[in-house]
Amino acid sequence: MDHQQPPRTPKMAISSLISGILGLICLLPVIGSLLAIVLGHMSHSSIKNSNGQLGGSGVAIAGFVTGYAGVVFLIPVMLILALSSILSTSLGWEKKARQTAILDKELRYTDAQFQYLGGYMKRKFADHSVLLIASPKIAGSSEYSDNRLDTIEGALKEVFDGKLTIAGTVHLESPESQDGMPPMFETMFTAEAFDEIVADNPEATLILSLVGLPMNWKEMQFWQMEDAKRPKLVITNGQVYELYDPIIQGYVNAVVHYNPSSEYNFEEDVPSDVTEAFEKRYLLIDADNIAKIAAENEGMFAKSP
Repeated sequence: MDHQQPPRTPKMAISSLISGILGLICLLPVIGSLLAIVLGHMSHSSIKNSNGQLGGSGVAIAGFVTGYAGVVFLIPVMLILALSSILSTSLGWEKKARQTAILDKELRYTDAQFQYLGGYMKRKFADHSVLLIASPKIAGSSEYSDNRLDTIEGALKEVFDGKLTIAGTVHLESPESQDGMPPMFETMFTAEAFDEIVADNPEATLILSLVGLPMNWKEMQFWQMEDAKRPKLVITNGQVYELYDPIIQGYVNAVVHYNPSSEYNFEEDVPSDVTEAFEKRYLLIDADNIAKIAAENEGMFAKSP
């Protein structure tokens, strides 16, 4: 008796099933599922048209069914991942845009601060040569720090209009970090460092400190200089608590200090008027108004009338 050989299962059908399984369990996502669908339909069509010479129709069907299942499963997963990525990117851009907007507003307030201060200096100290004392130049420092200094120098030059000159900008020297810790500010800006800056720049007749005064400011030899030789001194970004006497006696000629009554709302627009913008954030204190400011701001100074 003749024994008929069973129809063989085409390799294409087997490959379809394997691809479908790999796609379904995410070992070969998308590509495996698509291969399973294509190979499954092709092998199933070949089996139907083989007049019984090919078998494995169930294998081919199982192949393209698992392929479709893989696609159906992966599409929502991929959509979720894509949406998450888009949302994350969008939120990242929104956060960066908001930070950029806030820093831009701060630069505009800085511009108003130094235009206002520059106008005051032009009225009070015409024909003086101004030396700026600024923070140390640190490798990798933020772009905002550089932009802020550029804004300050630009505002002063614009408002001075030749009535005062900027002799230069001296950056504090940053000592080497110890044990990986960044240096403390009081080690950068000392009474000795201040006196050295003044001695090294004899052409400067007005010192504009953008970093306040040293922590040990009372030890500065600057106070012992003859009145005729001692440069004028204007301070920003420093404490004023102990400066009532130095201001009233004329050792410190002016201080720009944050207005304690200011309410910081980063959503509000910066006033276009320089005076309005300045007064929204700052106080300019000198011997003429310090008594009034001290009376209106209890606790601002250690000594008040």
